[in-house]
Amino acid sequence: SPVDIGGSLFWGSFAFLLGSVAFTADSTRVLIGKDATPWLGQAGNAIFTVGRIYFIWGSSTGEVGIIFVPKHVFWSKYQEINEYRRRSTLALFSTKGSPRGVQMS
Repeated sequence: SPVDIGGSLFWGSFAFLLGSVAFTADSTRVLIGKDATPWLGQAGNAIFTVGRIYFIWGSSTGEVGIIFVPKHVFWSKYQEINEYRRRSTLALFSTKGSPRGVQMS
């Protein structure tokens, strides 16, 4: 199934194959003297991108997510950044409803 992580490496390989077919078809057209078709190159790149996403998804584990950082590190940094943003926003607008250093006319 394309939506199951267990099959993601298969679907990534399949997408790479389809992207290669699109590139080969475009190259063959040029080789026999016809004009290149930009949509084949664009389709090949789009399909390759889908394949890359499947490979990244298939390479993730329970401990390491899709950005290849341990999940506990990612979430702790994410929460730290959100807390910093929240405190900064509160401090910025804490003086009578106007940002610090900005004179309201």
